[in-house]
Amino acid sequence: MRKTAVFADLHLLDNENTVKEDVLKWALQTCKSEAVQLIVCIGDMLGYGQINAAKRLRLYLDNCGIDWLFTPGNAELRNPQDTEAVLQTLASPSESKDAILLDTSSLRLSESAKELLQKNSPAQVYAYTHCPPEYWTPEDAALLQDAIDRGKVAKIISAHRHFDSVKGKQDMLRGLDPDKALGGPPAFVVYDGKSRQEFAYQPADPRLWSSQERRHWLAHLGCSGYRDPFGVLERTRGLAMPALELSYSSTHDWNRLADLVKDWREEGGAWLSLHMPTAAWLEGKISGAEDYKRGVELAMQLGCDRVTIHPPKVQLQDFERSREQFGRFMRESLKPLLQAGRQIGLENVHMNPGENCAQRRFGYTPPECRLWIEELRQGQARPELVGFHFDIGHARNNGEYSWTWPISSWLAELGAEINGYHLHQVSKASEGKLRNHFPLTELFGRMISLASLFLAWRKGQARQAPMFLEIREESSDHSYLALRRLLQ
Repeated sequence: MRKTAVFADLHLLDNENTVKEDVLKWALQTCKSEAVQLIVCIGDMLGYGQINAAKRLRLYLDNCGIDWLFTPGNAELRNPQDTEAVLQTLASPSESKDAILLDTSSLRLSESAKELLQKNSPAQVYAYTHCPPEYWTPEDAALLQDAIDRGKVAKIISAHRHFDSVKGKQDMLRGLDPDKALGGPPAFVVYDGKSRQEFAYQPADPRLWSSQERRHWLAHLGCSGYRDPFGVLERTRGLAMPALELSYSSTHDWNRLADLVKDWREEGGAWLSLHMPTAAWLEGKISGAEDYKRGVELAMQLGCDRVTIHPPKVQLQDFERSREQFGRFMRESLKPLLQAGRQIGLENVHMNPGENCAQRRFGYTPPECRLWIEELRQGQARPELVGFHFDIGHARNNGEYSWTWPISSWLAELGAEINGYHLHQVSKASEGKLRNHFPLTELFGRMISLASLFLAWRKGQARQAPMFLEIREESSDHSYLALRRLLQ
């Protein structure tokens, strides 16, 4: 068997400036230095089946000087207008003397893949596919088992689920995507018929950074007191937590809270933020104006360093006719903060159940967020104080936009504008829907890996700004302490 590297689940898109590009370049260079003889790409190397991304991937593979094979995953089929061209661009033989490639891009064996398994030769080859056998029909799984029993297939290697598993003759790989790889930084695996060796992209793992770099990252991390600001401040007393975000609510005892904030400041609190209420478009006029103005007054009274705001809550089809009124209202309302040198961070929002790309609200994509940032900067004495507040969980749980605008793409598009972050995990509910604001206690978690943030932060693509753990399912300080323990 040739020394074979297996790549999976990179989810490359048209944007050439994401940290995924760095991961791919590292993986190819590592293959060269390790004298790899064959690279097998087992699907979802593209994120949305875009032809420009496919051509770029093909160029990388051709230029590396190593033989390569490719079998598609479901993500290569996501963009029907490009699918045929993508598959032609990345086409390769489906079998060689030491490998067979099984097409499971439709989440089951293709007819050609079934024929490959039923052939008698070659023997003791490795089979490579995207979708793991647990997803296949019982009939397809039986074909694989028969091929193993006959000695045709020595091992089957798959991906798709973004975590590692080694069970008997079945291996599953977490893949190369810094947005999604679970359990560790992006990685690929090399096989030589006798051993399995993992190569992980170490810059994406902050546990391997210098102690100074880790301390610097933690010096920007803090909590949102979304539901229990008093409890968060009490439980983090004495920790010198650097960042704190309060959420506007007319029910809080703000005098008591101001005393606790004063104590937090004296311990070394550096960034105080207020999450502003949302202004909405209702029956042809702005709703929530009084609360919005009160939020600005409260931010001034508390001595906030910044505020987080949402885009106007307006349906896409109503945006243009409401734009002038909303822009004027928000610029005038926020002006006192800018005059006082306070930052304003516009937060990305996300697709909701029942919405689709045509019927939705404004503010779900990087171009829309950039547009509104520029709208708010108009006529301001210090427009540079208006920036982008990046909610990582909203980017991950954003319907189809999570394919076309994953976390790494947001960081590439708007990283230089960032003045704040919301961090939280996304969880899949029993009915299959994704839900936000779950505890974030791992670096490379189930639905969100922080690897893209670590890489963009470290290379200077994303501005280093306060990060607020916006957890609603339990207290945010639990996640704060968990991440501190991992990185101290």
